[in-house]
Amino acid sequence: MWIFVVAAAAEALTGLAALVAPLLVGGLLLGADLNPARAAIARFGGLAFVGFALACWPAGGSGGGAIWARRALWVFQPAAAICLVLVTVTTGLSGILLWPAVAYHAFATVALARPAIARSPLGKDALR
Repeated sequence: MWIFVVAAAAEALTGLAALVAPLLVGGLLLGADLNPARAAIARFGGLAFVGFALACWPAGGSGGGAIWARRALWVFQPAAAICLVLVTVTTGLSGILLWPAVAYHAFATVALARPAIARSPLGKDALR
């Protein structure tokens, strides 16, 4: 399904950006400069994002691994949106891409849940 490719690709691109240019990503997301220690942690986080994206990349199968990858992506999306909102509410940090990132994660949460809802007995009527 297209949303799994989009979600995995978005996380991979975000991870690569944080890995290569953590100061730019910090500025765009949080509107703040990162000191060298924070930049190093952002790079490590970027590496984790790339690994997460690779682990969740659709392999074309429908076995147990594919199901767990979909679940991981679905759990990550609302957690990321909530985390970004909490960062801006508690610290006041907000960059030009913060709210678009929150909106993307909210959209991805719904889009990733849609196939599971459609398969459930109650969900078939809800999606019509």
